[in-house]
Amino acid sequence: MEMAGLARLMPKVLRLLRPLLHEANVAMIMINQARESFTMGAKTVTYGGGRALRHGIDIAVRLEASNAPDNKLELNGKKVGGMIIATVEKCRGGTNGNQAEFWLDFSRGVIKTGCEVAQLGFAYGVIARPSKVTWSYKDISVVGADNFGTHLEANPLILNEILTEIKLRKSNR
Repeated sequence: MEMAGLARLMPKVLRLLRPLLHEANVAMIMINQARESFTMGAKTVTYGGGRALRHGIDIAVRLEASNAPDNKLELNGKKVGGMIIATVEKCRGGTNGNQAEFWLDFSRGVIKTGCEVAQLGFAYGVIARPSKVTWSYKDISVVGADNFGTHLEANPLILNEILTEIKLRKSNR
């Protein structure tokens, strides 16, 4: 068994795969485990497979649980989900360091999408906040962020309309 055999093989394989994946319009998702390394007194994050994997990929997103005290979803005393923070560590076509937060239920996937869209809509000026507790979009006015998010989830047409307006405003910036 040779040391670092996978690290030597990875660049060759990725160079062969990338054009094939691009031609087929297919995304390849690779999962890797981050390790903390204490070198020269500094804490750094390293990944298995050496530098080859990091060099050959187009985007690297680190997912980690939020440290906030209210970040857990529990059912019968068991943790069934929580707030996840996604950080872009490497992106060939954009900027690094961008973050997103979302709620994840381990059995259902991403949840509370209405609240996420409401926050984005407010950030881009699509949704108004006439008071600290009121959220409004066009002729819809709801008290409470969770209630507004629930309203958006119950009305997918309105949710998609808000997302379309957000994308338009984002592209104009």
